[in-house]
Amino acid sequence: MIQYVSNTGNGVVQLSIKKKIANKINKFLGYYAKDASMSERIDRYRQLGMVIGESVVIYDSTFDAVYPWLIKIGNRCTITRAEILAHDDSLVLHNGKRFVAPVVIKDNVFIGRGAIILPGVTIESNTIIAAGAIVTKDVPEGMVVAGNPARVIASVEEVAARKEASGQLIPHHFKSNLIENDEDAEVAKKVMSWSASGGKSWA
Repeated sequence: MIQYVSNTGNGVVQLSIKKKIANKINKFLGYYAKDASMSERIDRYRQLGMVIGESVVIYDSTFDAVYPWLIKIGNRCTITRAEILAHDDSLVLHNGKRFVAPVVIKDNVFIGRGAIILPGVTIESNTIIAAGAIVTKDVPEGMVVAGNPARVIASVEEVAARKEASGQLIPHHFKSNLIENDEDAEVAKKVMSWSASGGKSWA
C-alpha cells in the first residue's frame, strides 16, 4: 500500500497534500462505502444525486464518480460488484469530447458480479444481467443477457423453469444469508449434503 506521508525531520510525520486531497475526495464520494450498512450505503449514493427506489440491495459496486446523478435505479433491484458508467472518455484523445448519457435501471433487475453497464443504457423491468456482462445497449423487459457485448440468451421465465427442473433451488432469505432459525439450518444441511455427494444429489 502506498503511504502518502512525509517526515518533518523532528520525528513528526505529516500527511502529504496528495493524501489530504485523496481523503477529502473519498469522504465526499464514499461510493464504495464498504464499511457502511446497506441502508447507509444507499443513503450515500442518494446524497450524490442518484435516484434509488425501495428494497434495493447493492454490494460493493462502483458508480460513475463524475455524473452519479445520471444514474436511476428502480425498486427491488440487486446489484452485486458491478460498475455503472454515465460517461465515456474514449474519444477525448481524438476529438477532445466526452460522451455523457444517463443510465436507467427499472424495477426487479438483478445485475451480476463484474457486469459493466455503459452510458446511455436502459435496462427494462424483470431482467437479469449475467455476471461479467458488458451491457452496451438497452435490455428488453423479462430477458436475461450475458457476454461481451451482452446479448439476450433467454427469457427470465425460461431460465427460472430450467433451474426449477434441476431441483437445485433453495429458499433465499432476502434480509440475511445467516443461519438464524430452524428453517435456515435445514437449508444449510441440504446444501452440505449436496456438496458431500459431489453435486450429484440433494438430501
